[in-house]
Amino acid sequence: MKRVLAIILAVTMLLACALSFSACTTLKKLDDGTYDKGAFIDLYIGDELYDFDPQLSYTDYNMVQLFSLLYEGLTTIGDDGKWEKALMKDYKLTNDKMTGERILVITLNDTRWSDGRTVQASDFMYSWKYRLLDPEFKTEAAALLFDIKNAKKAKAGDCSIDDVGISCPGTYELEIRFEDDANIDVDRFFENAASTALVPLREDIVTKGVWWARKVTSLVTNGPFTVKAMIFDKFLRIDRNQYYYLSQDDDSHEKLDKYVVPYRILTYYAIGNAHEQLAAFEAGLLNYLGEIPVSAREQYKKKAVVTDEMNILSCYLNTENDILKDSRVRRALSLAIDRAALANGLVFAEPAEGSITEGVFNTTRKTSFRKTGGTLFASSADVGEAKKLLDAAKSDGALWHGTLTITVRGADTTDATTNDNIYVAEALANTWNELLSKYDIKVEVKKINTAIVEIGGSKQSYYDDLFENAYKNGDFDILVGDLPMISTDAFATLAPFAVNYSGNGIDMQSKNYDAYGHVTGYNSEAYNALIDQAYAEKDAGKRAAILHDAENLLAQDMPVIPVVTTKDAYLVNSSVLKNVDTTYFGARDLKDTTTKNYMKLKENYDNQLLSVYSTLLDYILAVNDEDEFTWSEALSFKDFSLSMTMGEAATVISDNFYARTSEKDVLPRFISIIKEQFGVSLTGVSETTTFSELVKVICDALNSKK
Repeated sequence: MKRVLAIILAVTMLLACALSFSACTTLKKLDDGTYDKGAFIDLYIGDELYDFDPQLSYTDYNMVQLFSLLYEGLTTIGDDGKWEKALMKDYKLTNDKMTGERILVITLNDTRWSDGRTVQASDFMYSWKYRLLDPEFKTEAAALLFDIKNAKKAKAGDCSIDDVGISCPGTYELEIRFEDDANIDVDRFFENAASTALVPLREDIVTKGVWWARKVTSLVTNGPFTVKAMIFDKFLRIDRNQYYYLSQDDDSHEKLDKYVVPYRILTYYAIGNAHEQLAAFEAGLLNYLGEIPVSAREQYKKKAVVTDEMNILSCYLNTENDILKDSRVRRALSLAIDRAALANGLVFAEPAEGSITEGVFNTTRKTSFRKTGGTLFASSADVGEAKKLLDAAKSDGALWHGTLTITVRGADTTDATTNDNIYVAEALANTWNELLSKYDIKVEVKKINTAIVEIGGSKQSYYDDLFENAYKNGDFDILVGDLPMISTDAFATLAPFAVNYSGNGIDMQSKNYDAYGHVTGYNSEAYNALIDQAYAEKDAGKRAAILHDAENLLAQDMPVIPVVTTKDAYLVNSSVLKNVDTTYFGARDLKDTTTKNYMKLKENYDNQLLSVYSTLLDYILAVNDEDEFTWSEALSFKDFSLSMTMGEAATVISDNFYARTSEKDVLPRFISIIKEQFGVSLTGVSETTTFSELVKVICDALNSKK
């Protein structure tokens, strides 16, 4: 069913306090001597999220945006590309007196999970050693840990997981032994440790079931915020983690915002897609919009805050598909793409030049892998060369007839005017249909999203991410998704295309416990050898040169087609919100975000808009027994938006239920019900009043009665 009501609540805002956190609280002291907990921020982060597992969700950059708010690792990357301490309090390199091995001993800061339990070294050991490196656990992040002693062997099933060089000599001490301790690059290790895939995880939480990261009741986080409520297609609520660097005994109200200022962040998916969220922003009901609809970007490009995003919107190709198994066909598809045109259409994007973005280091943080490697893909299309490759493949009998399906994440109501991935998928389908028509090959787009899964046959359920499942299982012909840089090291992105570095585990049923390769099915002996060489090479310059060779070979074999490098773009009401920051990887940092006059706004709107929203939604969704129709059924014939007027809604209802109701009766009856519900006079409400205006009228009427 299409979303029915496009109404957002501007509930409360944050206090703008310029005083130091160490000197005072930003929270308002109340008449009874206690302190208000802080402000709510209504914002739209981006498309709806389904799985909060930081070690699995790689094909959707929305997840990366949120993970920076929910989790924290040992280190972080500063604006200058230099790694900085986060959960790590200190470290030292020492030698094992018995074996002579060099050991890295890391001491953790004192902080807690969102349920109050301390973050311990064993949480890192479980996350890294017993999960990421488990031979049966599929994750492309495993290669980030292969410098650790026996990590690569354990992932391949060639030694016991207990032999991996990760241990906990103390509750807050993590000990790391390296594969080649004489040549270990400690800086690169700590740079990798900043990846969201290497955050700690709790064994007691993760082992509850595959749904642990998809249900609020089982999810705990160690970052500045934690998920408190989530209703699919309705809203997401994340609250300040009250234990973030605060002990259980240190719970005074004055210190609640010592490290995190906002109390609650709300995203109302019930408003609708990015178009409707934009309408809410324009109506003053949102102060932050993290996803600008594609069709509106040209209009807003001068108003948007735009920063680099270490992500490439790409096409993953199933190399075992009859049509796509010949690399010439895959290269032809890439050559036919006008990357410049797609980037211009998306506005906040640039033509992809390779498989690695800016922000990834070449040899040191002051050198760029992308600049050194140059441009591997032309920004304009070369259809003539593409046809030559296809003709050659056909003459060799390699080309096949049939249908290629482009799988893309999206709900039925999401289209190319709203979403980057759908825009690209549909544009590529048009391009490739024109290219492949003479070969009797058709290209079509399939949008997939979620499905409800029951837990153990009980009434409990969660939403399963069908798109992520299709990616992990290689269940696609062509899949349009994100290729995010999960580290500042190019090895982390390039290595998973080599079989022994894919992170997809081993086939326990095979005779030799064969490793599963990349999800595309790509398996090149030459490429595998290059990644082996890069893994073994300790000289930074030589290692970088090998990785450039690997990227060049990947561009020739083309298991993945980099299309455009995306940029992070958002709209913010800077007269209200301050200190909306961005991380090195292009994710949001809202720890220090403040809002002007939040208590004054809270006095006016606290609970009232919630009540108005709830009542209106209940009425529109409820069955009206007297007239035997539902608003939701009628309005499903037309997309609802904040700018839709009462008259337009009445017309839709009348047109679709003409036998049961009259257009002239709809609006008066609706107003009558609202007056009765809230006990206010709705002066000025008419057929030209929009739903966003209606909410404000009701709230103003309520406030005037005080």
